[in-house]
Amino acid sequence: MNINKSIQNIISKVVIEKDEELAVIFKACQEQNNSKVYLPVGIVKGKLDEENLNFICNNFTFNHLIKGPEEFGFAYSKTITETVKNNRFIPLVLQEKKILKDLQKYYYIYAKDKSNNPIVGIQSIDDNNINILCEDELLNYYIKMFPKAKDIIDLLKKASGKLNLDIKYISDLLEKSFTNKEASKEILIAIWKHYHSDKSYHIFINGSEITPKKEIIKSICEKANIPYHFVSAVENYEITNIEEILKNLLEKSNYDLQLAENTILVIDNIDKLALTDLSTASFADAQYNLAKILRGETIVLNHSKHRKTYFDTSKMMIIGMGNFENEEINNIKVNGFSHVIDPEKKNNEKYKIGMLDGLFDNFSMIIQMNEPILQDYQNILINRDTAGIINNTDFFNNLDIKLTINDNVINILADYACKNKLSISDISELIENVLLNASFEIAANPNIYSELIITSDTISDTKKYTLVKRKHKE
Repeated sequence: MNINKSIQNIISKVVIEKDEELAVIFKACQEQNNSKVYLPVGIVKGKLDEENLNFICNNFTFNHLIKGPEEFGFAYSKTITETVKNNRFIPLVLQEKKILKDLQKYYYIYAKDKSNNPIVGIQSIDDNNINILCEDELLNYYIKMFPKAKDIIDLLKKASGKLNLDIKYISDLLEKSFTNKEASKEILIAIWKHYHSDKSYHIFINGSEITPKKEIIKSICEKANIPYHFVSAVENYEITNIEEILKNLLEKSNYDLQLAENTILVIDNIDKLALTDLSTASFADAQYNLAKILRGETIVLNHSKHRKTYFDTSKMMIIGMGNFENEEINNIKVNGFSHVIDPEKKNNEKYKIGMLDGLFDNFSMIIQMNEPILQDYQNILINRDTAGIINNTDFFNNLDIKLTINDNVINILADYACKNKLSISDISELIENVLLNASFEIAANPNIYSELIITSDTISDTKKYTLVKRKHKE
């Protein structure tokens, strides 16, 4: 009996038993340039040998697709076994048809990357987008057999939801990417301490908005596969409500409370809670609420009259950010700012200015960023979405117009911004002024042009830009 017929005979027709497992069997359909393309042909019952990455079914042993080009291979054992068991009231034959129908929307391509590591790509039949096959058993296989395949292991760990705090690897990446090397390491170690301790380890990062505080945190979290959420303590002179922050975080986590409770919550602009001209009783209340989550209290989220969520903040890491002067930050390290009571208003507005005593005692470490240098301003212009270039690139893309800004333009703008110590809003305004005349012409003729090119000449004279007209098909 040939293997094709055998596969048909052993395809499951009844609900699987407790100790049985399932796997999808793939058949090679074509070969090209040291790669093989597979398509799913059936689902079989048997036992997964995770150590050797085999699936044993009756008298047949199938190797996983990742182990190399063979006529048949298996994948998705853990995934579909769990799926079928969770839907045990639906007949297996119906589940099998649906699973195969979904899987047959893709090609499964065995190949090798530039470093000769094996890889299985998944390509949609309808487009050219390729992702890699992500399974728990594959992660263990790579760690054991191909430990130098860092990029693949990172992708697999991210897909599996597993923490990947490889200190040396991430530290090397940070050192290549950011000028604040010492602060980068301190932030990385603080995150490592938080996730390897029974107690929360909160930090406060002090420094100019130009410094790459956000970028460093984002880089670490994405490489380590740690969920994170950015908010602002004060936005447009409005105080952000802690309960609303946690509700938004819960929503971002698809209402997975455990995931939300283990997120790194980054709160920017904490220094604005201490501004004299803004400080009122409500600003003091905001600091009290901030202190609650720093202490790890459980916050009750009221979604409706009959629905509540009890959010445990003790597992969460809080990273505060702000820009205090050196003298101020030294005071914070001791007791926080002093309270000033307005005698004319008696106690109607008790906390007139400053930070609450002891608020910063909840931060395990205060990390000082270096003063921004030219490279920081270049990074702002290229990567910060609030600095104007990214916003304008997205805006013109929506009009199907490519925005091309020469590298020397970035260098000139960065040099000017650095020498004049421009803020983020100043940089954004500068970019808007550079693009003003071109934007006006595009607005008057939005369907004519395909590309806007900005050069150094545009900076000296904003009327000197290039607009490329669309090529119309005859």
